[in-house]
Amino acid sequence: MTDAHTKAPSPPSAPCGWLSDLPAFYGAQPRVVRLRLEKFVRDAGAKQVRAWGESIPWLQRECRELVDAYDAARAWTAILEYELPRESRRPDVIVLENGVVVVLELKGKAVPSQADVDQVFAYARDLRAYHRECADRPVHAVLVPSRGPAEPRDRDGVRIVGPAGVDRLLLECTRTPAPCPRERPLRAPAEPPARRARPVRAPAAAAHQAGARRHRAGDSQPTLELTRDSAALMGLSYN
Repeated sequence: MTDAHTKAPSPPSAPCGWLSDLPAFYGAQPRVVRLRLEKFVRDAGAKQVRAWGESIPWLQRECRELVDAYDAARAWTAILEYELPRESRRPDVIVLENGVVVVLELKGKAVPSQADVDQVFAYARDLRAYHRECADRPVHAVLVPSRGPAEPRDRDGVRIVGPAGVDRLLLECTRTPAPCPRERPLRAPAEPPARRARPVRAPAAAAHQAGARRHRAGDSQPTLELTRDSAALMGLSYN
């Protein structure tokens, strides 16, 4: 069941599996969230579905604890399985908070590998490089090993923290500048994403993004809250 003051959002349009404010996310049944992700990622295998089932409950717990500690966070946006522009790679979670973008990659292990670090670093880098609306915003890369310690640590421009420390780290990300994802190359340089023909936007979506641009033009410090404008910043829409 959802919280008394929230309701499960309508399924978002592509390209993500879940989009809502934090209370709607943690107020939804984990099974409902998982089924939304399965519907979006149609080729997900049993291992991926199991990983979702294990991670959604603690992610909801951390978001609830964050809102309990910082009431303004109830307006922040949770996006799960967001498909990066021009390619099919998907960060596990993106949180939009006070003009800050936080990219979280979840791993079912105690000690992350260098490849894990490079993966989430590349997600943050590519959002800055290939997503116009993220270019001038702080983008934090966060790696979450499921059996890692709650105390965060830094490694090659990536914050690493166990599930129990996610709520505090999300709050910290709004108060500290993010390292620029262009500061270091990946150890194994990735090929630039293949260019794809941009889809023709439906009239409603085009108007939606035009409204977002008008909003930003009149506000030198816009915030990314769960509004139709904020969804448009990530190329998303919701009912």
